[in-house]
Amino acid sequence: RSFAAPAGGAPWRVAIAPVKDAARSSSSGDALRTAVRSFLDDSSGLGPPPDGDATPAEISADVLLLARAVNRPDVGGAGATSTSGRGALDALVGDLLAAQRLLLDREFVATLAKYYLGALTTEDADEEDPRATQNSLKTLAQLLQEGGAQLAAREVDALISALLAKISYKKTRGGGAGEAESRSARNGARDTARHAFNALGALVGRASPGSVSPRAHAAVGEAIAAAFDAETRGVASSPAGAPATLGRDRPPEDAGSARLFAAATRCAHACAGAGGGERRLTWPDETVGALVTHLRRFFAYGTSGAGHRSGGGQSDEVPSSPGRGGYVPPHLRSGGGGGGGYGSSDSDASDAEGARGSNGSNGDRFGASKVRTNAALCVSALARADSRSMHAHWPKLFPTSATQLLARSPTATVVRCALNDPSPRVRAAAMAATANLLEGPATKRYLAAAEVRTNPKTGAVVRANFASLSSTLGDMARATHEALTRAVRADPALSCVPAACKALGTFHDAAPHARLPRDMLPKSMEAVVRRLNELPTHEGSSQDPEVGAARVSLLAALTAVLAAKGAPAEVTGSLSPAPSDTTSVTTTGTSPSLADVLPALVRYAAGEGGHGAATRCEAFGALRAAAAAHPVAVAAMLDDEDSFGFRSILPAKTFATSGSDDGADGAARVAQASAKLLAEFLAAVGGAGADDDPSHQQHPSHQQRREKACDEGWSLPPDELASLWDDVASSQFPAMTLHPSPLVRAAGLSAYAGLTADALAGTSEANRRTLVDAPRATLANERAPAVRAAACRAIGGLAALTTNESSGSALRDALEPSVDLLLRAMKDSAKSVRLPASWAVANVCNTAARRSSIVSAGALAKIAESCVAAATQEGDKVRANAARALGYLVSAADFSSEPSSAWLPGVIQALMSCLTTGNAKVQWNACHAMAALFRNPSTAAGDSAWSPLVVRMLLMLMRDTRNFKIRMHAAATLATLGERSEFGNAYPDTVSIVTAALESLETTETETGHSHSQGADGESALADLRYKPQLGAQLAATLLRVLAMGTAEDAGSVRDTLLKKRDVIRGAVDAATAALESFPRGGDGSFPEDPFGNSRDAGTRGEGHDDTAVRGAGSSGPERTSSLDMSTLARALSPGKGGGEDDEDDEDDEDREAGEGRADLMAAAAGLARMYGALGEDGEALASHYRGL
Repeated sequence: RSFAAPAGGAPWRVAIAPVKDAARSSSSGDALRTAVRSFLDDSSGLGPPPDGDATPAEISADVLLLARAVNRPDVGGAGATSTSGRGALDALVGDLLAAQRLLLDREFVATLAKYYLGALTTEDADEEDPRATQNSLKTLAQLLQEGGAQLAAREVDALISALLAKISYKKTRGGGAGEAESRSARNGARDTARHAFNALGALVGRASPGSVSPRAHAAVGEAIAAAFDAETRGVASSPAGAPATLGRDRPPEDAGSARLFAAATRCAHACAGAGGGERRLTWPDETVGALVTHLRRFFAYGTSGAGHRSGGGQSDEVPSSPGRGGYVPPHLRSGGGGGGGYGSSDSDASDAEGARGSNGSNGDRFGASKVRTNAALCVSALARADSRSMHAHWPKLFPTSATQLLARSPTATVVRCALNDPSPRVRAAAMAATANLLEGPATKRYLAAAEVRTNPKTGAVVRANFASLSSTLGDMARATHEALTRAVRADPALSCVPAACKALGTFHDAAPHARLPRDMLPKSMEAVVRRLNELPTHEGSSQDPEVGAARVSLLAALTAVLAAKGAPAEVTGSLSPAPSDTTSVTTTGTSPSLADVLPALVRYAAGEGGHGAATRCEAFGALRAAAAAHPVAVAAMLDDEDSFGFRSILPAKTFATSGSDDGADGAARVAQASAKLLAEFLAAVGGAGADDDPSHQQHPSHQQRREKACDEGWSLPPDELASLWDDVASSQFPAMTLHPSPLVRAAGLSAYAGLTADALAGTSEANRRTLVDAPRATLANERAPAVRAAACRAIGGLAALTTNESSGSALRDALEPSVDLLLRAMKDSAKSVRLPASWAVANVCNTAARRSSIVSAGALAKIAESCVAAATQEGDKVRANAARALGYLVSAADFSSEPSSAWLPGVIQALMSCLTTGNAKVQWNACHAMAALFRNPSTAAGDSAWSPLVVRMLLMLMRDTRNFKIRMHAAATLATLGERSEFGNAYPDTVSIVTAALESLETTETETGHSHSQGADGESALADLRYKPQLGAQLAATLLRVLAMGTAEDAGSVRDTLLKKRDVIRGAVDAATAALESFPRGGDGSFPEDPFGNSRDAGTRGEGHDDTAVRGAGSSGPERTSSLDMSTLARALSPGKGGGEDDEDDEDDEDREAGEGRADLMAAAAGLARMYGALGEDGEALASHYRGL
């Protein structure tokens, strides 16, 4: 059929006019039948009429008129006449769809779908010519492929039912005189099922989200699995008594079966995970298991020398030689003997060209590569839909030994298919399936159990008598890694290299390298570098898109290998280049040295060899990964002579060589990649590592980690780091801040994440001034929101630095004028600016709390006003930072003076709002801020009206919230109240609720795990249980401190709690006594840092609390879920040292902490003795007990 309109024919309106006239004027069907047949006969012979002046909407309306006319009994007729009219209409619709001459709106698609639904479900549909049904199915598939999204849910379900009826056929086997007739009927049913699979895949794959019901989707999966069962196993060939799901027969290898299997696997690929997003539909585990069992057989389909016959003396298989039935064209004859193959004329036959053996036996026999390709794509779709459901089938899909990778291995796996299949398209699809199987957080957690145990002396793998899950996963990882490196290194088709590199990179992202052989990463680097060296370098190769795609994918794989976590220490040593290595050039065919990897990446990033922007950007990305994971190796290229050329790819020289035309997208991308490399490198050599959240750098503990990193040798010494920052300030920053691309300017400012206090102090005065002034100048004059946001983060990073006198003056001069800019940024129209601005303001407040002279009182008042507004009006992320900033402000302010007392009421109202609304981070930051408010004696909380109200809000959090971390923070805040008057009339409620919370902790654990195990919050609820021991310890400590303030006058109001919960109270006292006796000090001889911030002076120590809730962990680790964590209880009762940031651990401090903990316990016993004694005879015995303590 011709898809184009015939030249010189009558236009559409003229040709269709008789049909319209007959439909309007004729009362009988004779005239209409004649007009419709005439139009359809002309269209079938000459093709559809040309459009002329007709629009697609008009043509679509006319096609619906024809469909209604053909569907009329008095027009379409019956029997052969009706079938002929339908066939002509099918041809017309197919031609118009192929030529895109129709308007596929809702009415048109729904009406035609209903027409074909009726044609497929009529009573005599099974008796008509199968070819007519097949033509209708082909046209329906074409219609659904283009307009399936227009159908409603009930229409989709009806079509699915009709198509499943065409698929559900029983394979027939005949014999004797009727064998030919039986085979013909079987082939007709098989072709019908094949076209039904095509239509079904188009329908489910193109349907709009939510229009396919879960029940219908499950029925599709069952039908596909049943069709595989019917074709791969027959009654005559099944073992006696074998169940219907055994499925041990090989699939028949012939042309007809190949076409059916290709359609069925393509349908499974389109239907797996239909819906997408939150409405994604997945098949039950039983269906997935059945499909994987069949798909595994298809990985080697059509690659054997002789196909499996489907039964009978003859076969549907295309003859493999002229002597076996029929003429073979000369261009398809093989040069050898009778073993030569007969190539298929399918479009996928080209897959075999250029592959290993392009003849029929080793290439594409009867289009079998379509089956293997679709089988691999189906595995990919199943893995994308639900990667966790595929874990049980990994033994079927992944090899467990290197011998299973051999082409002659009887074990067919997707990895062996990716390595040995003769078709490049199949190998690429199998590699994509391997990558999808290894992707996702669930898969990473599952693969984390993999382990390969080796003998430390010989390096041989140690085998156990019982193959555990970890050892099985380890064997899979070893064999899969071997296959992937072999494919990357030696696949003959460059078109397969990107897929192989993606699979290798995904493997290294998920693999637990600390538990796997130590040579995995070096082998992968060697394979990638060798293939890079073997890529064509002749003139014009840089313009070859296939070569360029292969080079970019190889560099991306190298990025993943360099960024792999858990790399052995010797990998860094192997990557470290020596100056002598720069003179050696790795040649093709030689084993590449790992010391050449980083210099080669530098050359790629510099653009040597005329490589384009894509290659250079990937090389920069690989260097960034190396800087984050192996900073020592990258820092080794920073020699004074720049013998490796590393300084030449830093922004200053990169911009000079690449140009800075804002319209040159490639140059801007390269410039941005260079700026990101500098930022990553500075963060790594400064000890920060690849930390995407610069807020972590505000803590003194982070500074200590940096200093420890320098001691361990993977960070530059302070003098070298200061010299590097001098160069950055003098040459790199001016180039980045003046670049016309805002992305480059933003990337340049992100380098402040790697600035340390020692580096800032070691720079020259002029460069130090440049570093502290540049972000402020950028924020004041920048128009791009991304750059303003980066400037806010840079100011916040500077404010978080612990400075000395040499750099403190410059920082003080920069922060004071930066306050107004940050407060203006907090009201920016872009949310991406308001968030980092609020974070920076919180850091400024933290610095002001530690160093009162760095920001003036007037500036602090303006900050308080802005933070109060942000805490009540902004989103949760900004509110969390605002609450943190207010906590720092109230910890250092003196509210007895006039300026500070003016903004205290607004701060209290804002923090109360944050306590009752917002996400978890907002609430626990508000808890910390309230604790600082109670610690500050100038707030006069005991004489205020707001203190009892805040106490009741904290009690509501303890009682009602499910989040254990919020409950811990609320309890810790209550523990900071130091006087009975601060509780006001909320004291009885405090004793009652804290005691009840401690008593019900075990019940809370059970209810939380049970009620959420089946819900969307199940994982988060179960994850909260690991904080249960710490919560119990904090509740016990809080209860004891509250009871210590009790008086005899309070005995009456807390009588019920004291008597009914006396066992709970006594248990808390006994636990505290045991904790202080069993855990007098931490493992290093001193109490660990206070995890709850209970000390009165903790608010001035600069501890950040925006990202870490409770850092205390029990002696059994964070997974412990016993009732109380005794070590945490000991720490909670011994809150640690106060004072400034220069306190040292010594024996006096340790003795003082131990004494404070016992003093708290004794105070609680005294308070209990007072209150029980006031109860008279009911409490005298208990009062005597606590007096004895």
